[in-house]
This record gives sequence, structure tokens and C-alpha cells, in this order.
Amino acid sequence: MKIGYTTHVELPENIKKIFKVMLFPIGNFLAGTVNISNNGFDIFTSLNEGSDLSIVGENGNIMFMVNYKGEDYEIPWLHMLQYAFDQLRSEEYLTSILLSEVALETYVDSTLTNGYLEKGLDKDSISRLLTSAEIPTKVNPLMNNLFEVKLAAASSWPVWERKVLKWRNEIVHGTKVTATKEEAVEAYEVVVDSIFHFIEGFDKFLKKNGSSHGMFYRT
Repeated sequence: MKIGYTTHVELPENIKKIFKVMLFPIGNFLAGTVNISNNGFDIFTSLNEGSDLSIVGENGNIMFMVNYKGEDYEIPWLHMLQYAFDQLRSEEYLTSILLSEVALETYVDSTLTNGYLEKGLDKDSISRLLTSAEIPTKVNPLMNNLFEVKLAAASSWPVWERKVLKWRNEIVHGTKVTATKEEAVEAYEVVVDSIFHFIEGFDKFLKKNGSSHGMFYRT
């Protein structure tokens, strides 16, 4: 989309109710939404104070997540991500870090479950597999085997592996009892980047295997 202009985004027909639209502009500009309906919404962009006016009219990228209900289907990982953000704003930093990581793990588990179901595995076998597998195994070989995408190929991987996953384990085992705002923000941003990495990879996988437009909508 062009910076300084308004762009309309159409949504799939199966969406029954929109709860929230979250925007992630990539670049030195701001973005917001108006005219939100079940059919779509408008994204408007503006510049930060003191920004270079010459970028008006240039193409800018915006990723977005839509928290919605469609045909009685809800997205648990998106709710977890929203809860993590709410806890961050409430200065509950330990809880925010934990919920951010839970959002990623929930996304990965649900994606793997759907993938294995399509391969013909029964729910009990899938549950046993995912229960026994460690999260690094899930985000790399398992996701790669099913959808040709792995977290180790993402820019967020080093920080997630060295920090976020470590913090998550320390919080769960009671060895990390305090956290800073900076840590919570970093955990949230790394998880969002990681989920988008998977979504984009899954989108490419769908297109490669015959889907006309994949599943990831971007302006």
C-alpha cells in the first residue's frame, strides 16, 4: 500500500464477527483502521512527527492480524497474544512473557494438529506425538516436514531460543520471579515475528501446492 493513502482490505466470507484488528507497519510510518465490518476494513497511514515527507506515496508494508469469529470457530493463539499484550500494558511482565510464549506454542500445536489430521492421523496419535515432542522439535523438524517452514530460518530464532524460551522455562519452574518491561516487549515482539514467519511460510506452501491465493492476506 502507498504511504499517506487509504487502502481497503477485503476479508473472507466465512468471517461472522470482528473483535479486533491489529496492525504492524514495517517502516517509519503510522497506521490505523476505520470502517471495520465483517466484509473488510480500511487502513490509513500517516507519518511520524519529523518524518521525511518524501516517503509519501512510496510503497509500505503492513502486516495485520484479525481477531474474529467465523462459523463458530475461534483462534486460541490469537486470544493468548491479546492477553499477553493486555498484561504488558498492565505491567504484569512475567505473565506477559509466559502468555506470549503460550501463544506461539498454541499456534504451532494447532497448526501441526490440522496438518496431521489432513494426513490421516487420528487425534489420539497426534495428541501423543505433540505431548512427547519438545517445542524446539515442533517449530523445526515437525513444522518443516509438514509445511516446509521452520523457525530456525527466521530472524527471530536466536532471540527466541536464547531468551524467550529460557525465560518461559524459568518462569514455569519458579527460578525467574521478576521481569522488566523491556524483556516483556522483546518476548511479545519475537513471538509475533515468529508467528508471522510461520504464517508466511504456510502461505507459500499452500500456493506451491495448488491454492490460488494461499491463506495470508496482505495489502
